[in-house]
Amino acid sequence: MKGVVILALAALLVSGLFVMAQGSMTDDFYPQHEQYWTGRVMNGQQGFSKHNADLMYGKDPPDDKWQGWVKINLAEIPDDAVILSASLFYYVVAQSDPAPATCVTLVGCEPVAAEPTQLWDAIATGTVVAPELVSDKGWVERELNADGLAGISAALVQDWVAFGLRKTDETETKGHAKGYEAERFRPYLRVTFAAANMAVEQIVAPVGEVCSGSSVQPVVLVSNKGDVELESRLLVTIGDGTTEFYRQSAVVAPVPAGESRLVGLPAWTADPAGGERIVCASLEVPNDADLSDNSALGWFDVIPAQHAPQIRWGWEEVRSLPLEMNQKTVRAGAWLANDPSTGLVYAARGSKTGDFYSYNPATGGWRGLARSPFTCNRGARAVADGKGHLFVVRGSSTFEFWQYDIRANTWSRLPDVPAGISERKVKTGTDMVHVEQFGLDYVYLLKGPGCDFMRYNVQARTWQVLGNAPAGAKAKWANGSWLVYDGASHIYAHKAAVHEMWVYDLEADAWQGQLPGMPFFPPQGPYKAKRSKEGSSGVWSDGALWSLKAGNTGQFFRFNPESRGWTAYEPMPGLGSSRTAVSVGQGSDMVGCVTARALYALKGNKTLEFWRYVMPPVESLHGRPQPVAGQVQSERGRVQASVTVGPNPVATGFTTVRFAGMQDTKSVSVYDAQGRLVLQRVLAAGQDMGSVRLDLRRLSAGTYSLRVAGEGQVRTTRLVIAH
Repeated sequence: MKGVVILALAALLVSGLFVMAQGSMTDDFYPQHEQYWTGRVMNGQQGFSKHNADLMYGKDPPDDKWQGWVKINLAEIPDDAVILSASLFYYVVAQSDPAPATCVTLVGCEPVAAEPTQLWDAIATGTVVAPELVSDKGWVERELNADGLAGISAALVQDWVAFGLRKTDETETKGHAKGYEAERFRPYLRVTFAAANMAVEQIVAPVGEVCSGSSVQPVVLVSNKGDVELESRLLVTIGDGTTEFYRQSAVVAPVPAGESRLVGLPAWTADPAGGERIVCASLEVPNDADLSDNSALGWFDVIPAQHAPQIRWGWEEVRSLPLEMNQKTVRAGAWLANDPSTGLVYAARGSKTGDFYSYNPATGGWRGLARSPFTCNRGARAVADGKGHLFVVRGSSTFEFWQYDIRANTWSRLPDVPAGISERKVKTGTDMVHVEQFGLDYVYLLKGPGCDFMRYNVQARTWQVLGNAPAGAKAKWANGSWLVYDGASHIYAHKAAVHEMWVYDLEADAWQGQLPGMPFFPPQGPYKAKRSKEGSSGVWSDGALWSLKAGNTGQFFRFNPESRGWTAYEPMPGLGSSRTAVSVGQGSDMVGCVTARALYALKGNKTLEFWRYVMPPVESLHGRPQPVAGQVQSERGRVQASVTVGPNPVATGFTTVRFAGMQDTKSVSVYDAQGRLVLQRVLAAGQDMGSVRLDLRRLSAGTYSLRVAGEGQVRTTRLVIAH
């Protein structure tokens, strides 16, 4: 084990992870969804009056005057942060012609509780923090001056700051801006600040498997992502969830801004009992700017043997879902969800039970969790928000909507799903995705079997009914229909049975059109058409959409959104631990797992089988994709091979890879410092698109290798992520 740790340390040293140009932090801060966090105050013939929500500023004849205000929540900024810059943004929906001139002032009173007269005077006499401006409609940015930055700094201790929009002349002009209820158009404050921001970057050891009785030194990589250098304390514990076997702490000397350091603790002798173990590393940092990365969990096994089983590419059955005393197998109502914050896969058995589990991809072990207070049957679906919560729609001809808190291991009921336009209860054909937009969390729901489409605002705890999903050839989203979110701006919706695929544009808040559906025909004969049915599912992974057809087939496809083509991959094997050939059917579901770089699927169909699909390397002939019958592929002229990447370093999370002359099958792959494939885009044979845009937001800052491969041609370049 000692040799493994030394190799891991050497890989980190060579990788360049110790130079992680992070710099200061920029984030957006919003008003809360509460009364009078934004609004307008009127000085008129009837006296002063205070109004909730939208902002108005200006003058109405004969002598009614308006001023707007916004109160911003600063609770997430440490009290000792250094404010470097700030801008107030608000969305103007209407204004007179000519438009009014306004300035931004610092409001010295608490606007929620203030009386109208007090609030009017505070806006009218407050320090000007953004000079006079005549703006157009739409988004307006008001950069704050030194007085504005000082006002924010002074307000950090109270966790809020307020600004007023004051008209600067006596002309009869006015404007109207959106307030906190406008969701994507609500005002916000963009702040750049320097603060302490220490992070547990990686648990280097122990990982994987440790031999019983061997000595292993816990090693943790910590990093300073802020601009403030200060001493911190690192605590590491090892246990099995009930018993703690190891607890040690160490003082971490100040780490220079933007750099990382390996911290070793006293060695631990692996216990002889063996089994799954949990290692927890946490940092204690005064006034840390981001507590979400101050701790990390890892799982490893204490085993008698030294060599872990080899994982092959493609489909492989892993440990089955536990069989309980009720002897229920996986049937209707089963679902899977992956939570990136824990790295675990969560599963419900369905079969009219409340059985609920978590699966650890690192160890291959299942753990029973708090049973759901409801039974799951047809129409049950779940999605994780990546922040420690699962959202579950019960289905079973009900409107019930639930939340599971991962840390507390508890269930709570949320507001029911609306009846919608169809007024039908939640049944088959239902699916959900989680989307983070404009600082808010949403759960988008396709409520089958009708066309109802809606979303749940997590912060506001309210539902909003959206326009119906497209009716297409048949106004029914049958069992086996699914949703997939691409992590950027589109939701893909595949309608079972008829194989229609539609796209919802999140930026436009509208359905945008139809794409080719999953192929009816299998990649090899006999060419008998098979429809996707109950158990069909979709997942977004490595820049593409992956789907199991189900309907008593093992067919497995990948959809490239750029070429709009489907490609058949290795089907899920029919013969598994059930000892009889069973294909994917009722109760099947599939999720992606970023930490394991694999897809996981319940086969369903009255089995307990649980399968893993590991993406094959491009160079490997095993698992190589086969073109679907009838697929048309294009070919362009060949040019001298070249690869460029820009921007590089990547600060925004997106970069574009431009290449030419890479012939035949091409792939764009990103490897981390330890040689692990963390992102891959595979392009159709003979297709030279000229460029590929990569979404790198889920990758940690550091140095990576980018590799573009064609038939007999390989180009590699260095890629730096610095967000």
